Amino acid sequence: MADLLERLSPDTQSLEEIAETAAGWAAAPGTKIAVRIWAMEVLKRCRGRVAWVDDAWEDLLELQMQGASPGIEKRLRHSWRR
Repeated sequence: MADLLERLSPDTQSLEEIAETAAGWAAAPGTKIAVRIWAMEVLKRCRGRVAWVDDAWEDLLELQMQGASPGIEKRLRHSWRR
C-alpha cells in the first residue's frame, strides 16, 4: 500500500479512509511491530495529502518512541523524521 501511494493518486475520500485505518493500527497498543511500521510508512505517504496527518505526525512519532523496537528506532532516526 505504501508503495502504491507513491505511484497512484486515490480520490480524497479513499485516501482519508486509508489514513484513518493506518493511524488506528499505528496507535493501537496490541498491533504487531511489522504492522505498525507499515502503517507509519502509509501515513508518511499521506502527509501533504491528508491535512490531519500532518497535524498528528509528531504525536504519532512520539507514540512510536514508547517501547520502540530496533526496527522502529531505526526508522525514527532516519526516514520518519524527514
